[in-house]
Amino acid sequence: MGVSYWKFSDGTTVYSHADVVGPSPFAAHLRRELLCLAYGCGPLVWLPTQGHAVELDTTDDFLLAQWLEQEARLYKIQLVETDFHTTHPLLSPAEENGDHHGRVATD
Repeated sequence: MGVSYWKFSDGTTVYSHADVVGPSPFAAHLRRELLCLAYGCGPLVWLPTQGHAVELDTTDDFLLAQWLEQEARLYKIQLVETDFHTTHPLLSPAEENGDHHGRVATD
């Protein structure tokens, strides 16, 4: 499995497995969120078509991509380049954000 990347308009670049590169406030925010994940209270990823959130799994590029888009909206920055394409095995062909495994956030 290859390494994907996401480049944002503020200069931040993120690689698969949540390798965050850049000095911007957005990059610092992502690193803080990932540090929280290391201590068991990390970010959730909202799955709009499912109507719930799941814990971020940094080994899953699908969830990483969803989380990065979610966080970029909060900072009002744009994704300017990526080589990630959704090939998630649990995605329905008719529904871009189909079923996904993961722990469901209920509170």
